[in-house]
Amino acid sequence: MKALICNEPNNLEIIDLEKPTPSKSEVLIQVKRVGICGTDYNAVLGTQPFINYPLVLGHEVSGEVVAWGEEVKDLKEKDRVTLLPYVNCGSCHACDMGLYNCCENIQVLGVHADGGLSEYFKVDRKYLVVENALDFNQLAIVEPLAIAAHGINRSAVKKQDHVLIMGAGPIGLAVLGQISGKCKSVTVVDVSEERLEACKVFLEDVLLCNPQKVDVAEFVKNNTQGAMIDCVFDATGNLAALESGFHYLAHGSRYVLIGLQKQAISFSHPEFHKREGTLMSSRNATKSEFKDVIAFLLANPDFSKKYISNVIDMQAGEQCFERSNQVIKNIIKVSE
Repeated sequence: MKALICNEPNNLEIIDLEKPTPSKSEVLIQVKRVGICGTDYNAVLGTQPFINYPLVLGHEVSGEVVAWGEEVKDLKEKDRVTLLPYVNCGSCHACDMGLYNCCENIQVLGVHADGGLSEYFKVDRKYLVVENALDFNQLAIVEPLAIAAHGINRSAVKKQDHVLIMGAGPIGLAVLGQISGKCKSVTVVDVSEERLEACKVFLEDVLLCNPQKVDVAEFVKNNTQGAMIDCVFDATGNLAALESGFHYLAHGSRYVLIGLQKQAISFSHPEFHKREGTLMSSRNATKSEFKDVIAFLLANPDFSKKYISNVIDMQAGEQCFERSNQVIKNIIKVSE
C-alpha cells in the first residue's frame, strides 16, 4: 500500500508499506480523507517538538471499514468512521479519573506514532467512531472541531458572556462556528485581513479586530460597555498573542488555552488575581465530544463546505502542505 511519510524536516516521500492485518480487537480501514493541521505543518517544518522521524503523519482521519478481528462484533463492511487518535494507557491517574484525553502516557497517532496518511490503517476498535450519515470530508473534520468543542466545554460559556477568540485559523474558526448562539457577543483577533474576512461566513455579526491596526483593549472596552471579556480562547499558540489575551479579561473571567506554546508565559499576577480569573488549558477531546460534533455537522450540513478549502490528492505530496491565509482547512484525498 502507498503511504506519505515525513522522513525528516522538509522531506516528504510516498512509499510502499505492507498492508496491515488487524489483531483480535483491531479494525482495518481503507483511509479516504486526512485533514492537515498546524501539527502536521510544523512536523514538516521541523518545529513540532514531539515528533520522532520518520513518521507517517495524519490524525484527522476518515475511512471505511474493511476487516476486523474476532473480538469486534458491532461493525459491518463499509461502515464510515472517523479516528479518535488519542491512544491512552488506561492505567495512569488521569485514565483512572476518565480523563483519557490527557493520559499521562498518551500516544497521539500521527504525532507520537504513525498516523493515517496511508491507503490502509489499523487501530483498536475503541478509537473509531461510526457515522454513516456523514460523507468522508465531513468525517475528516470531526477531530479539529472536537478540539474546539472541548475548549468550549472547558470554558463553561454562558449566554451573557462576551467572548474573544485569539486567532482565525482552523481551530479559532471551529470555536467561532460552534459557539454561535451560546454567548452575547464574539470578537475575533487576527493580523490577517483575509482570515478575519472569513469569520463573517461563520457568524455575520462577529466583531473583527486586527491588532496591527486597532488597539484591541480599547476596541473590546468600547464593544462591551467597559465590561471587557468574560471568556478568552487562545487558538494561536503564539506567545505574543497569548500573553496579550490577559489584557482583555473581565472580572470573573476565564482564559482557555487551546493553542500550545513551548515557552514560559508571563502575565501580571496582581491584575489577574484581582479579577479572580481562571486560567485553563484544553488538550485534545473526548469521544463524547466527537459525537457532539457529529450531531453538529448533521444539523449544519453546509458547515464543511465553508470550512474545507481544498481537497488534494495524496500523490501531490508536498503540495498538500502548502499554507496561505486563504486556506482554512486542506484535506488530502487518499482514496475514492
